Amino acid sequence: MSRTLKWIGVVVVPLTLLIGAVGALSDANYLRSTIARVITAKTGRQLAINEDLQWKLDWPQIRLHAIDVTFANPPWAREKQMIAACGGRIVGRSAAALGRKSFPAGGATR
Repeated sequence: MSRTLKWIGVVVVPLTLLIGAVGALSDANYLRSTIARVITAKTGRQLAINEDLQWKLDWPQIRLHAIDVTFANPPWAREKQMIAACGGRIVGRSAAALGRKSFPAGGATR
């Protein structure tokens, strides 16, 4: 393999992947409808994320912060909403983002 091809493989390919990753992580709002749809399908209850989603990169954790989130109760419950939170977060270690499927912690803030 020529020296030029090695240089392209070592520099250009990782740089292209890095630029793509930064672009994908810059606006988390494209995930809002997907997250709500998947959780609604899995639980049978309506999840609404009414404000922006934001990435919080804190190596080695990647956090997804949601503002103004509501999660409905089942139809038989007395209250309409199970939870209405001003903010919440999903926390995952960077290894999880690279292929593992477990996320260690999550939480809601008021």
